[in-house]
Formats: sequence, C-alpha cells, structure tokens
Amino acid sequence: MTNLDAENYETDVRFKKALEYYRAGEVHEAEKICKEICHANPDYSPALHLLGIVAYRGGLYDVAVNQMIRAVQLSPDTPFFHSDLGNVFLAQDKVNEAILCYRNALRLAPNLVRPYYHLSIALTKKDLLDEALQSIEIAIKLKPDYTDALYQAGFILGRKNKPD
Repeated sequence: MTNLDAENYETDVRFKKALEYYRAGEVHEAEKICKEICHANPDYSPALHLLGIVAYRGGLYDVAVNQMIRAVQLSPDTPFFHSDLGNVFLAQDKVNEAILCYRNALRLAPNLVRPYYHLSIALTKKDLLDEALQSIEIAIKLKPDYTDALYQAGFILGRKNKPD
C-alpha cells in the first residue's frame, strides 16, 4: 500500500465515522470531522456533500449550495449529489435550478424514487401539472407504498381538476 492509498483509506474511514455521527443525530461532530477532512483534502466530495447537507439542515442555504455545487463538480456521476442540491434550490424557491438537478440525478439513476417525487413538487410549483403527474406516477410505480408520493399525486390531480 502506497502512502497515497493509506491516506485515502484513512480519509474514507474518517468520513464513515462522520456519517455514523450524522445518522445518530450528532450533527456537530459529523461537521467537525468533515471540516477536518476538507482542510486536509479540499477535493473530497463526500465530505463536501455532507457539509452541504448539514448547512441545509441549519438553514444556511447559500453555504449548502456552495458546498454541494463543489461536490457535484468533483463527482458529477453521483446522483444523490445532484438530487440533494435540487432540494436546496427548491427550499430557496429556485425552481428551475431544482428541476435541472433532479433531471440530472434521474439521468444518472432512473430508478431512484425521491428525485421523481421532488421533481413533481418543483414542476407543480411551475404549474406544469401534466409533467408533475408523470413524474409522481413513476415514483409510485417504483415504490407503490410511498405515502408522500400518493399524497402528491392527489394534490396534483386536485389542482388539475380545479376549475379556473
């Protein structure tokens, strides 16, 4: 094992620990480890992404966008990075940007359920109800017991059938 391999292995192990902290609700500890990782390796996209998620949860949307855009630039083939960036854009009411992110995620991984769900929300905000319904129908087909998707489908159908 070369020094670089050992360094990458250590970084991966530390990041897995940060994920464990995050999943256990110890967000500040996860953030601390990710910041340390990024200080030593500014191009470690998983840590940048998790820092973006932490910022998003804390309502620091601009920070989240910056971290997640960097993660997407470094790992453009990671669908979850695109989808999570879309969630931040949607929270900022930047609907066009969110739609692009969800479509990128689905281009990379067409069997992911949540990007279809969030895409339907974004399309509904743009009043593109036929497209929104198509998206949510795919989510339901992929996961028939997805309660949020079923609710979203009902919401879209209600909007479509509402007289002007």
